[in-house]
Amino acid sequence: MERLSGLDSAFLSLESPSQHLHVAIAAVIDPSTMAQPYSFDALKAFVSRRLMREPAFRRRVVEVPFRLNHPLWVEDPHLDLDYHVRRHVLPPPGGPRELSELTGTIVGVPLDRSRPLWEIHVVEGLHDGNVALVGKIHHAAVDGVSGAELFVHLFDLTPEAPRAEEVERPAPERIPSEVEMVGHALWSRARRAVGLPALLTRTASTVSHLVQRHRDPDTV
Repeated sequence: MERLSGLDSAFLSLESPSQHLHVAIAAVIDPSTMAQPYSFDALKAFVSRRLMREPAFRRRVVEVPFRLNHPLWVEDPHLDLDYHVRRHVLPPPGGPRELSELTGTIVGVPLDRSRPLWEIHVVEGLHDGNVALVGKIHHAAVDGVSGAELFVHLFDLTPEAPRAEEVERPAPERIPSEVEMVGHALWSRARRAVGLPALLTRTASTVSHLVQRHRDPDTV
């Protein structure tokens, strides 16, 4: 199943509540057009082959204590695909109303900042036998790109697309301790403080030169 094909409806891009800072997208697919019979386990394996190639889906945020520095992106040593790719079954009759209610519930829950900032929810039990996908990804992970970015890596333009092989994940990074992060943050601040006088001198000189040029256009 190297291709999610047979889109039954156009992508629907959804904005989550502003405080959550993630975007979401929903799509409905027709599993009868897939090369292999649909199964949730096969779909999860497919997602792993496709998305684990992208660092944004493997990394998570580590906050520096007391916000002394910007948060760090690290390879998650405990990435759990079972958490990120979840299975749901709609209650009968499995129509648009039930799908909309479930999608709203999924989108309304903030992403867990202690894990990579994305989720894909596979929704079965639709009345017509189709399967829905609801994806969520944080703006920080996609650098402001539309939530459709989450699905770009899942769909091919042709059914003959080459099989995506299993990717070997990079060795997990050691997450620095709070003491190490605080120490590095303080060292960075001290280094910037040492260079501040020289920066202020250059800035003052530039401002003075600009003022002089404004007063005397012949000044070089």
